[in-house]
Formats: sequence, C-alpha cells, structure tokens
Amino acid sequence: MSGPCGHSWIEYGALGVQLFFIISGFVIFMTLEKTRRPVDFVRSRFSRLFPAYWAAVILTFLVLKLFPLPAIAGADYHKYHPTLLRGILNLTMCQEMIGVGHVDPVYWTLQLELCFYLIMFVLFCTKQIKHVEIILLAILAVSESLNIFLPGSSSLLRHHQLMNLIVSDLRLLTVCSVSPSPHCHIHVFLIGIMLFKLSKAFNPFHLLVLAICLGYSFV
Repeated sequence: MSGPCGHSWIEYGALGVQLFFIISGFVIFMTLEKTRRPVDFVRSRFSRLFPAYWAAVILTFLVLKLFPLPAIAGADYHKYHPTLLRGILNLTMCQEMIGVGHVDPVYWTLQLELCFYLIMFVLFCTKQIKHVEIILLAILAVSESLNIFLPGSSSLLRHHQLMNLIVSDLRLLTVCSVSPSPHCHIHVFLIGIMLFKLSKAFNPFHLLVLAICLGYSFV
C-alpha cells in the first residue's frame, strides 16, 4: 500500500518513535514543574517505566529461549543472543552502555528515554531547569559534533574497542542512538518542551527554539 509521493504507508510508522519522544518531553517538563523533591521525580518515573519494561524483557527472553530466531545476515549473533547474563543486564535498561545488546532491539528507545530523564533530573537538582532550552541545544551540538568527528564508521572506533564503548556511552548520554548509525534525538524531546511552554504563554524565543529543532529534524 502506497502513501503520498509513492512511499509505503509502513515507512510512516517510524514517526511513532518521534511522536513518543515529543510527548515525553512535553509530559516530563510538565511533571517537573509540579515536582517539589527530586526523590518524587525518581519515584514517579521508576514506577511508570521499569515494571512494564521488566515484564517485557522477561517475556521476550523466555519466548526467544523457547523459540530461537534464525541467524540474520549482518547481525552480531553474539551481541544479541539471549543468554541468561544478557537477560539480567537488560533489566538495568543500561545494557548498551556496557556493550551488551538488547534482548529486543526496540528497547533502544527506552534507553534514550532514560538518558533524557537523567539530564532533566540533573537540571532539576541543580536548579538549571529554567535554562533547559540553551542546555539541550548545547547537548545537541555536542552530540552532532561526535557524529561528525567520530562517526560510527571511524577507523579509530573500529580498531579500539574501549574507545568505541566510551564514545558510544557519550552518544547515549547526549540522547543519541548508537546503532545501526548514530542519530541525535535530544531535539525531539526539546520540541515537546517548547510546545508545553508555548501552550502556557507565547514567547518568541521559545518559538525560535521550536523552529530550530523542527529544521534540524529535516536535515
């Protein structure tokens, strides 16, 4: 089935991830405005994210153990094969930071979500949330610089495993996916934050930041 300009409608399914990140940016900033203590934010995010994630990881792990998938050409079998250790490490939601593959590749979105939570938590604790636009744009610049000067195809990263892991972790901490190729996402969360701010009061600067983020999305 084809959509506009001859594209398959299935291709537009990828926009669901971007919509998820936009909604997350909107909701998290709204939540922080009502939050008094850092522990309240941690408790609310943990209770909303981890129980369902743990259930999904355990279910996926059991299904893959009972009904193993055939090897896929080009995929790193040893990175994604569901061993018990890999299953346990996946429960942390930080598995990719130590070079362990996801039990289910779609979990990369939740790992970026967790990194976004961490950034917002630090801004809240340091009372820098009022500068969120500037700080997130700066993080976007750092993330994009890593992608330009140390792309995934870099020979330095291919031949130095520790350096590759360190750079991958830096990408994740700047809310950048690391596979199959690095791609920044912090600006999508910022779109949601700007939409929330604009919904409360019009501000030309917030509109400018929104335009920058939307423009970057099409680069």
